Amino acid sequence: MVVYYCHIRSYDSPPLKTGQFEDDWNWEMKVDFTDKLGGAFATAGGQVGGQEHVVVCLLLFMLHNRMVVAGPLYRNEKTGSIRGESGAAAITGPLDPGVGEGEVDGARRLGERLANQASVKQRNVPCRCQEGGIKRSIKCT
Repeated sequence: MVVYYCHIRSYDSPPLKTGQFEDDWNWEMKVDFTDKLGGAFATAGGQVGGQEHVVVCLLLFMLHNRMVVAGPLYRNEKTGSIRGESGAAAITGPLDPGVGEGEVDGARRLGERLANQASVKQRNVPCRCQEGGIKRSIKCT
């Protein structure tokens, strides 16, 4: 399982070192990512610091390398409907008071989803998602 993290210093694009790291994985280390599970997390200095764009860039790297990707899930308590997001993000700039509860929750949900999917994949059992486990998450049994 790969959880790919990136901190954005220049708005809306991963640092050049991230691209070099991806190239090294592919070409120099010859890592085979086929069917590996992955998720993405990004931080930036402001609310519109490019986190979502970078998460998508990281997910595209994973998809192009034949990985299976997953993001955090959220359940509407009123309707019971479930929606997913592409990844998790946080604001970590000098004017920000610190990582908030909602940002920590997004990262936790991403980790829970990836751990659940890795467990299912390890057991080589088809996933039958249903409500359960921690009240706010989806548990695969």
